Amino acid sequence: MIYVTSDLHGCYDEFESLLKAIDLTENDQLYILGDVLDRGPRPLDILFKMMSYPNMVGLLGNHEYTAMTMFELLANKKIMAFSHAEMEIFELWLDDGGRSTLAQWLDLTEEKQIALLTYLKSWPTYREIEVNHRQFILVHAGLGHFDPQRPLSSYSIPELLFERTDYQRVYFPTRFLVTGHTPTQTLNPNFKPVIFKENRHFAIDCGVVFGGRLACLCLDDLHEYYI
Repeated sequence: MIYVTSDLHGCYDEFESLLKAIDLTENDQLYILGDVLDRGPRPLDILFKMMSYPNMVGLLGNHEYTAMTMFELLANKKIMAFSHAEMEIFELWLDDGGRSTLAQWLDLTEEKQIALLTYLKSWPTYREIEVNHRQFILVHAGLGHFDPQRPLSSYSIPELLFERTDYQRVYFPTRFLVTGHTPTQTLNPNFKPVIFKENRHFAIDCGVVFGGRLACLCLDDLHEYYI
């Protein structure tokens, strides 16, 4: 079975509960559409868990992209040596939930820091897959400045990881776009934390770190799981 989830944001216990709920086996595959890091209490524990599972595939989210920049800066210089521009980025990262990630990062050995950074650098920005004759595009945020004639490889990091999807628009008549990044409470009536399914979109970030739920979608049968 092929599963997708997104925006774990350090919610390790909920992630463990999700793995039990879907009964993930070595014959299954789980795609995690970014934003594993920041905000919640145990972001790096989730990364180490993912590293131990060859059938878990992480896709970059905007929080991983920012964190990698910070990890590389911290590996090369002390915080007090940051330039004004670097300090501004660092403070923005902390204000956007980076404190929990930083706290765990500083407790790691240099060997483990290098291993995590190397692992994150291996994450792709999108995936195209076919499951049971359905074609899916998996990406963290969306396809900014969308043009149906553009190849996916031409989209930039900001367009894929930061710019939000227009869920009122059908992007592809024969493919489904599966995204995180935008909590579905902002898309669904009565702010319900459930997967948004309209216009050939599956929006699966149900805002677990904001008091919502952790969602997972099985692409084989479109069954939904919630924690």
